[in-house]
Amino acid sequence: MAQAQLNGGLIYTDTARCIGCQDCIRKCPVQRANFVAVDENGTDKIQVNGNECIFCGKCIDVCTHGARQFRDDCSAFFADLKYGKKISLLVSPSFFLNYTNEHKNILGYLKSLGVNKFYNVSLWADLTIWAYLNYIRNNNATVMISQPCPAIVSYIKKHQPKLLDFLMPFQSTIMCVAIYLKKYLKINDDLAILGPCIGRKEELESPHTKNLIRYNVTYLSLMRHINKAGIDLNTYPEFYDESNLGISNLISLPGGFRENLEFYLGDDVHICQTENEQQVYEYLKGILDKKHDSVTPRLILVDNCKRGCAYGTATEFRHTVNNNIQIAAEKLREIKNVASLNGDNLQSKTESFAKLNEKFKDLKLQDFMCCYTNKSISKQNVKD
Repeated sequence: MAQAQLNGGLIYTDTARCIGCQDCIRKCPVQRANFVAVDENGTDKIQVNGNECIFCGKCIDVCTHGARQFRDDCSAFFADLKYGKKISLLVSPSFFLNYTNEHKNILGYLKSLGVNKFYNVSLWADLTIWAYLNYIRNNNATVMISQPCPAIVSYIKKHQPKLLDFLMPFQSTIMCVAIYLKKYLKINDDLAILGPCIGRKEELESPHTKNLIRYNVTYLSLMRHINKAGIDLNTYPEFYDESNLGISNLISLPGGFRENLEFYLGDDVHICQTENEQQVYEYLKGILDKKHDSVTPRLILVDNCKRGCAYGTATEFRHTVNNNIQIAAEKLREIKNVASLNGDNLQSKTESFAKLNEKFKDLKLQDFMCCYTNKSISKQNVKD
């Protein structure tokens, strides 16, 4: 029988701050992720069952008492750098949108601490697009669910396992880049992610990702570390290594992944996008009941975060409107032709697809595929 993992997961409750208001329960898409306990003073304390939690961040969003917190690898990352471990950093595309003015100094600070190399994930994000396109063109599946979002994948594995067969059988973009670096470029460094997502850690610990990446360093934890230490980023030389904004940074924005796919697919595949935080999980519950016979095949893109990864669960600006993000996004979206942004003058999607296949002709598609484990737990099998 599975033992409930209370407060031992990525999201947990600081019980000293919890007043038992139950706002977290009311907003949680998975009621069983919350466990109500009564302390010695008769006060309800709402703890988190890590076996059921999908790391969507809703409880953190609504907790006005600061009781809901999350764990990542920021402390271990800094400790291991200090110890002298050779670590290279995968930088998520949304980092350059969140810190359009500061990113060079932040990377300079991390470089001063010993980070070996920086890899801008956006420069290889089309690797996932390439994998999706080839799978769609070579398979007759009529319903496919994208899987770049860890919270969505966690929800399906734990609470809607019947949908596992509909998930695209590929690793996330960041994991695809890690596979490419390790297998094809023979990078031996330990790898860390600098990213916007709490749930990414579960992906890193999955047996299907083979421990390719060791650290999940979130923007929120990184900036808290910098601010707590009183670090003046302006005192660090700007470090700029493959960090140009490109079209793949659109993946971090609402509808960005869809825009990249639609450029190549045109009308050949009907793409449905759902990113309403209040409805996305209800939508997933009903997928098997929906009819998809009008247009086939159908690709369903679902995201946990309404405004995209740029406002992910572990970002500083999740609850605000960051004008820098908006301005950077507008500049990217002004260029409607994806190929022209990449310096190509291709006119047709057929030529574009051929160019993409040529770029990755030495890669094996199966190297980037993955399978999923059913992690659902029946209510009767969970002990308090």
